[in-house]
Amino acid sequence: MKNAHDTELKRPAVMVYIGDDDPTRGDSHGFKGIGRALARKLGASFHYLEDKTLLSLYPQFQTAAGGLARYIDEHGKPDVLFSRASSRDNPVLSTLRDTLKISAINESFALQMMGSAALVAHHLTPDLLEEEGRAFRAAHPVQKDETLVAVLLAQASQLNAFADKLVSKCAAQGKTAIFVCACWRTREEEFDKLTARLEQMIAARGLGAQLRVKTYHPARDGDAHNPYAGLLDAADHVVLAGASHSMMSEALAAGKAVITYSAGPADPGLKEKGLTLNFNDCAADKRFEAGRVAPIDVTAEIAERIAQKIRPGLEARYQYLNNLQNFS
Repeated sequence: MKNAHDTELKRPAVMVYIGDDDPTRGDSHGFKGIGRALARKLGASFHYLEDKTLLSLYPQFQTAAGGLARYIDEHGKPDVLFSRASSRDNPVLSTLRDTLKISAINESFALQMMGSAALVAHHLTPDLLEEEGRAFRAAHPVQKDETLVAVLLAQASQLNAFADKLVSKCAAQGKTAIFVCACWRTREEEFDKLTARLEQMIAARGLGAQLRVKTYHPARDGDAHNPYAGLLDAADHVVLAGASHSMMSEALAAGKAVITYSAGPADPGLKEKGLTLNFNDCAADKRFEAGRVAPIDVTAEIAERIAQKIRPGLEARYQYLNNLQNFS
């Protein structure tokens, strides 16, 4: 019989494998956030993998499938796998027959677990927001007495009217930096239209000394550090242009109420709690009405609901495996 301390006890494993999907998209962030939270709740190891990571770790393989197979050989099969990849994308996935596979997109999964898709899971934590906030302030310092307005651009229509009213509100606010941040699915023509109109209206109204515009689009600035998380932490006000459950959820997790424009029907619960405000209901000649709120994050709650369903089976399985190991 081996002493229990002679051999490391086996424990569950949670893996997030996004394959060649965009790591900045909401589904990727949601999987990463839930996976990490679930691993903590289960006392499990956590593994986050992208195809480019596997090809870097195992350059001897020509494909990510070979790298994933080797990684699993070295670390063991996961008990829970979050991935939108199929066995056609990576044949190794077909060998994980005893693994709980979760592939639903973020909104569908939130609806299934929480009964609502108004808020979804993400990867942001208070520590990460604080760290990214420091990096953002160092790279994009805000001037004295300047308000920072984050404009999160998904996909929106009537951008000229939006830009005109935004400039008016910023002028009423006082000295303001407008930071337009696009996401992976923001069309570049929409991004260009909005930023050009903002600059045009600022110049036409002689507001150049009061208002300034900064921008980030991952398709153009991908080599630079992505300022998104840091912007959420640093911003005084957040405006969401277009529909994005992920951006909405991440802004609220950062403790910022969200002013929405062209974002689809508002969730009544969020609006009643003062967490969202329709941009069209805001006065053009008044300062921003929405600011900081108590942070809201459903990621941990979703992870706990998964843990409650699978914890009993995993505990029994690993107790059995560790008993076998101790008496071998």
